[in-house]
Amino acid sequence: MLFLIGGVFQIGHALIMSMKAFTEIATPPEIFASVGQLLVFAGLLGVYFTLVDETPRLVRAGGLCVALGVAGFTAITVGTLAEFGGIDPPGWFGVFTLFGIVGIVPGFFLFGAATLRADAHSRTVGLLLIAPALVFLALIATVLIFGTSPPTGLVMGSGLALTYLAIGYSLRPEFALADDPTSVGDATAS
Repeated sequence: MLFLIGGVFQIGHALIMSMKAFTEIATPPEIFASVGQLLVFAGLLGVYFTLVDETPRLVRAGGLCVALGVAGFTAITVGTLAEFGGIDPPGWFGVFTLFGIVGIVPGFFLFGAATLRADAHSRTVGLLLIAPALVFLALIATVLIFGTSPPTGLVMGSGLALTYLAIGYSLRPEFALADDPTSVGDATAS
């Protein structure tokens, strides 16, 4: 459920980026992306507990990355809220973005790899957990080559929204049962 809600927040981010890209409407400081990412990280905590017994090293390393991501996106959220109050965060505050990148890129790669190695979730979930890392790597490459822009935020925010919504949908119990009849949630499997 947290992945679905996080995906909806990413849609909010994409909508604000589309307003910035294609209209002259003034937009408030954008908080949807960081709050959505925090919700998704909380959703990964649920995945953590289903995987830790089967792939402890991978999932613990992923959990450490996600913990750094939580610290980064919490700071980013606080900084954005300060902007609402008219307070500009200091210049060094951008370092927290690096923590967020560590949470997303290696964190999702490790959780995806752990899911693919374990039997707790379907291969579909494992592959979908790798997708946010790939989208974020594309975002990093795009920003390094072309710089930041609202259209980039729109495209990448939409990509993250779609991946989070797909993960959330795939983790729903009824989908897991249809995808894998021997799923952990299947009370009739022996």
